[in-house]
Amino acid sequence: MSSSRIVVAALIAGGLATGGTTVASAAGTGVENVCISVNGVEWVQAGTATCSSVDGGDDGANIAWAMGDDASAQAGDSVGLHSGNLAIATGESSIARATDGDGNSASAQGASSSAFASAGDDNRALAIGDGSLASSGGGDQNLSAATGDLSHASAGDGDRNTALAFGYDSLANATDAHDSGAWAWGAESTAFVHEGGRSRAFALGDATTARVRFDADSTAIARTDGCTAMVTEADQTVTC
Repeated sequence: MSSSRIVVAALIAGGLATGGTTVASAAGTGVENVCISVNGVEWVQAGTATCSSVDGGDDGANIAWAMGDDASAQAGDSVGLHSGNLAIATGESSIARATDGDGNSASAQGASSSAFASAGDDNRALAIGDGSLASSGGGDQNLSAATGDLSHASAGDGDRNTALAFGYDSLANATDAHDSGAWAWGAESTAFVHEGGRSRAFALGDATTARVRFDADSTAIARTDGCTAMVTEADQTVTC
């Protein structure tokens, strides 16, 4: 058995849970909208779910799995050039794309959720919640996670950035940076790091804003509901 078939067989046998439903049940007749594609071969397609993948060769399988009405998943986009990508979309009108690189992973769980991991290697994007969006790319080893309804997280245009948006309608953005992080924990909170290195922004309370721009080795922390912490100089820490 090829390595790609072993991977999918293991998923089905193990019943990997996503969105409360297992791969085993998705591959059966009880799910109306499901699509699974591995290394350019469409294994399952039913209903309005769509998926695509390309052959990853000996370097690792590209796997795309979509489940839900109008769900869509794509893993890899250049045959023989991109390998080891995983895209999983579960939920009505959900979208997952893991493309233009190696070892990227995108998972979208929820109605109208979207996850994109591309334009680099070993990027991770996780969107959980209706209308959530996570995007990682434009570099290597970036991580984005949006886990609240209408939350958005973006990490990239550099290497090893992290963006986590956990609150309802929250926004976390760590872009045009390297080794930086943005964390938005409160409802309607915003954490923003842009064009910095080794900087951090924490928006911990509801409707808080933490922002670092153009400066390195800086930290902004917004704890009190409704407050704004903004860094204007390098090597600076601002709290509110």
